[in-house]
Amino acid sequence: MAFRRERLLEILSEARFGLFEHDVVARLCASNGKVVARAGMAVCYGAIDRHGARLSTRFGHGRIYAAERLSTASVVGRLSYLAKTVLLPPILTWRAMRGAAHATPRRWLAPEVGWIALMATAWSVGEAAGAVLGGAGSIETWR
Repeated sequence: MAFRRERLLEILSEARFGLFEHDVVARLCASNGKVVARAGMAVCYGAIDRHGARLSTRFGHGRIYAAERLSTASVVGRLSYLAKTVLLPPILTWRAMRGAAHATPRRWLAPEVGWIALMATAWSVGEAAGAVLGGAGSIETWR
């Protein structure tokens, strides 16, 4: 997805811990923003090893996200957050499928469920690692 930088920065400044792409689109639409898609637009953010690189990236993002949220948390806070990561795969899969249902023809959703569930699981494992181990030092560390 591509967004106008100024508007995206406004939306992100209102969010404490960042947003998913479909959250940004929903906020744009709610504020009378305009979302335009073109059939010829294609963006690939995966490396040559498409599946492994994308799962690794989701893990790294999840770890950074949890480490940032828990930077000042106590041990009890970290443990309770760790327990919550078990619920993340079905919740994140449901959220992604809900967003995809509005953007993708239904006949395309069935093959994607497994891949979306894998991405959600990689993210939640990353959050678990972030809760226990903290951040990876920098984005370059896990690339």
